Amino acid sequence: MRPGPPLAPLALLLAAACAPEPPCGLRACDVRDAACQRMAAEAAACLRGVDPVDVPVAVVTRDAYVAAAENPPLTSDQIISFLFWNAGLAALGLGPTDDSVATDGAANAAQIGGFYSPTDKQITIIENGGAMDSLFWVGVLVHENVHALQDARFDLAQLAAAYDVDLDRALAFGAVLEGDATYVEDLAKSGFFGIGAGDVRWPSVFDQWQASARDEARVSARPVSLAWAFFDYPFGTAFVKGAVDVANGSRVDHLFAAPPSGTREVMAGFDAPEPTGALWAEDLGPDAVPVLGARFQYVGADRLGAWLFEVFLNRALQYDRDAANLAKSLRGDVLSVFIEQETLGAVAVWRLRLGPNDTTFAVDTAVRALPFARRDYAANDDVVIVAASDAATLADVPSFFEYQPIPPAPARQQPLAGPRGISCVRRAR
Repeated sequence: MRPGPPLAPLALLLAAACAPEPPCGLRACDVRDAACQRMAAEAAACLRGVDPVDVPVAVVTRDAYVAAAENPPLTSDQIISFLFWNAGLAALGLGPTDDSVATDGAANAAQIGGFYSPTDKQITIIENGGAMDSLFWVGVLVHENVHALQDARFDLAQLAAAYDVDLDRALAFGAVLEGDATYVEDLAKSGFFGIGAGDVRWPSVFDQWQASARDEARVSARPVSLAWAFFDYPFGTAFVKGAVDVANGSRVDHLFAAPPSGTREVMAGFDAPEPTGALWAEDLGPDAVPVLGARFQYVGADRLGAWLFEVFLNRALQYDRDAANLAKSLRGDVLSVFIEQETLGAVAVWRLRLGPNDTTFAVDTAVRALPFARRDYAANDDVVIVAASDAATLADVPSFFEYQPIPPAPARQQPLAGPRGISCVRRAR
């Protein structure tokens, strides 16, 4: 993995500080040792202000973990679905044209330093052959113990079943989980140097961290597959910190009972009002999925949300002001993927419900940057992007079509290639 750049404000504070006694019994230790694991569990609970839980910790080699991620237990139907869905993303410039389950799994696995499994009730640390007694590894262990605390208190499997229904909601829910764990991890790391939460210039930290995430997502070969790594940590930690600042953190637990509705709400910040007073995320209902006819096999549909819409625009416009404002106004969207049954050409139809007075200049520019794509309109003044894997397939897609609700089918057509659980990104900050 290529680590991202550390964020200067937090890094400089840590480098310049003295090292008094850390809070909550924190100490540098080898995370493979049972005593170190107990310390991290107790410190995570102390920093979070709750009672600790005891979960086992396993350590696996990176080679073994990546190998398992490259060969997940998927059925042939799941693999075909993955390939078809990826072809639709590739038509939009949001995925590599030659992706596979193995390469996608390896790309995801390369981001991970550890994870907590709500199914196995276990923390797994992924070692890379070096020493494991650094501040980084203690922070990873604290981070994963926060996930264990979340599971014990809120039942993460039950919450995931309720909120992991489309990619936009899943990212928003993940932002709460990872934001909570990452904020506590940051408290642990800064505590080693006698720095409290009030000593950190959080706005500067978040601004730089989020800018770095935008840069990485803009140039990534897999901005959708790796959206969890780019979005959940920088934007989720800022969102959770906003909840911490309200009533001494009493609102953090509330986020698990009522997570944000999507990435648009997370990006706006905790307790920010929706600009028009409407819902943050609007369900397109019967306007969701186009009816293209018998020639086109429906693969699936997903709601990508404001974060990935912004990434899509930035890949063509590179941080144009209109692109940023347009992403903030995305009220609802559905991406539908089809396969032309004779040629196996892929079609992606992305319906976007923007603000009533929004200009589509940024969308038009992004569409023109794609090899085979066009921009249409639909009822409610929705903008529709139609992209295909080749010119002939695009020409076969009708210019006008009816719409329907999302058909009853597996909601998410992107099986993650390998076990990930609730993860910790291996990224220096």
